[in-house]
Amino acid sequence: MSHYEDGVAGYKKHDDSAAIAAFRKALEEDPGHYRAATYLALTLERSGDLEAAEGAARLASSINDQYPKSFNALGNIQRALGKLDDAMAAYRSASKLDPASALYRHNLGITCVDVGMLEEAVTELGEAARLDARNADVWWDLSQASVKRNDLSTAKDALEKYLEIRPRGAHAQQAWCDLGDCLVAQGDAVGARLAYNTYLEGPPDDREGEVRAKLERLEREDPNVGPTFG
Repeated sequence: MSHYEDGVAGYKKHDDSAAIAAFRKALEEDPGHYRAATYLALTLERSGDLEAAEGAARLASSINDQYPKSFNALGNIQRALGKLDDAMAAYRSASKLDPASALYRHNLGITCVDVGMLEEAVTELGEAARLDARNADVWWDLSQASVKRNDLSTAKDALEKYLEIRPRGAHAQQAWCDLGDCLVAQGDAVGARLAYNTYLEGPPDDREGEVRAKLERLEREDPNVGPTFG
């Protein structure tokens, strides 16, 4: 096998030291081997050497500026380093090269959330959700960006999709709470009551008292809602 193939085998086995050595040998033999440089970046990132990983990813993207995976790898590494503006630029390059990739748009969207660019975040996450409609993580991130932007209609739809795909997911309980808030804002007291009570069926957390207060307020304001809980 070639040094590159040895590196890929080591990468898949999580033998990072062997993989790094093999990818470096592949680049010594062929300095234009952008795939080896990209894999080297990924392996260095996984091993925790982010500075070296960033250098390898930059090398890969400079060797071949038409290879979106190297830009996505660069964005991931820069995001881990806290270089969010640089990461967004890298993700934009990846998305431009492969506009049909939900992954690249998702990564760009969540980084936009990190820097407070909520309009672009909702746009990118919405496109990622369109491209990968069964990805619960995308719908969750879209819902949270939409809540922060006060786009409650988009948030409601995204929360419902998340709960449809992953009804027992890690964010399910919070999703029911957030969905209740969206429904209250849209005037759907009955739907909000259902959402809040579904939230309360989960294990107690620091929002329980707040949610119970919201249910009591719904009953006071709209007697048609009926009994709340207990």
